[in-house]
Amino acid sequence: DMAWDVARGRLHMVTTSDNDDPGTAYTYSDDYGQTWSTPITISPATLTAAHDRPRIALESTGNLHVVYEAVNGSGDRHLYHSVSSDGLSWSAGVELTTTLTPSTVAENRYSNLLVDPSDNVHLIWSGDDDVYYRVYNGSWGAASLVTSGGGVGFAAPHAVIDNIGRIYMAY
Repeated sequence: DMAWDVARGRLHMVTTSDNDDPGTAYTYSDDYGQTWSTPITISPATLTAAHDRPRIALESTGNLHVVYEAVNGSGDRHLYHSVSSDGLSWSAGVELTTTLTPSTVAENRYSNLLVDPSDNVHLIWSGDDDVYYRVYNGSWGAASLVTSGGGVGFAAPHAVIDNIGRIYMAY
């Protein structure tokens, strides 16, 4: 995933690798993608299984937020969050979905990460058959169930946010 920083003229990117060294990494370019900084691994070394679908969002202050999927030690897929003010040092990855969705939700994936005009960070994702939502404004609020799939399932919710902070979702 990528985000353009208008104020700094910087292109931010997050990637994953499931090769011999799985993880989620951040890199940036100051020349419109011609060259890239050395990638910085931002996921904890303890997450040694699959990493997928990282998302990056940028506050107007320059703070970077990354959410990524990773399989934890119990084999469940959860979402993790890291934040950075400069792209060089990152907070420890915080697991967002273990205690916040029902214990029967093992597959948390397909996240959307949005920033509103007040710099609140919004997270929308699919947890098994359901769609969930959380907001971050210095710390993460509680997870809310947006809709239940009732066994039919919602594969990949998508969302956008407008210039006054309204969120539009499709699932």
